[in-house]
Amino acid sequence: MRHGKGKFSDINGSIYDGSWKYGFRHGIGKLIYHDGSIYDGTFNQGLKHGTGRYQWPSGEVYEGNFKHNRVEGNGKMIYNNKTQEIYEGQWKNNKPNGYGIYQYLLNDKLNKYMGEFNDGLKEGFGIFEYNDGSVYEGEWYNDKKEGMGILTFQDGSKYQGMFSDDKMAGSNLKEIAQVRSWVDDFNKYEQLNSNLNDQTKNFIADSMNKLRDKSKDKDNNTNRSPSKRSN
Repeated sequence: MRHGKGKFSDINGSIYDGSWKYGFRHGIGKLIYHDGSIYDGTFNQGLKHGTGRYQWPSGEVYEGNFKHNRVEGNGKMIYNNKTQEIYEGQWKNNKPNGYGIYQYLLNDKLNKYMGEFNDGLKEGFGIFEYNDGSVYEGEWYNDKKEGMGILTFQDGSKYQGMFSDDKMAGSNLKEIAQVRSWVDDFNKYEQLNSNLNDQTKNFIADSMNKLRDKSKDKDNNTNRSPSKRSN
């Protein structure tokens, strides 16, 4: 019966080097599996238990807590892919569960989520910073925006209200769309005319503001109930 410290190779080709207790891997040790996976950390009665580092043949690496051979507790997973995914936070039954930070690259820019997870999916309250500069703060369900939230667009305009199936579902969508179209139009005009002098730019800005005010007055008059005429 193996007891103490030693090195052992099984019939499958896996190699363990570390502490033993009554025939079980127990304590600190390093296990190299036959498929090339490597676990370096603590064991309890033959199971990965405590803190350790696990590396898959694909190059993905997890470092943190284990419980009865499963990833559970606090830990960090670095995925080996083009988007450079990283998750750091709480785990349960090999999946993100609880609070965590998940980030990845999209078009060489960072997307970042900070919030709650359930069974590997975004669920509960969370903040998502998108690679275009927009930010969502609010409720999530089944990996989608669901419930109350605030979405701040890249141009600074905001939508505050209900979300359903990852989309805005409130009553002020028309107003948000109108404000964004004004800002988009002005930004496009400035990009095309970046060499204009300040006086000309101010004239354009003033003109656009007057058009916006005029449009708002028109909308107010349209929405106003007609008054009763006296006999």
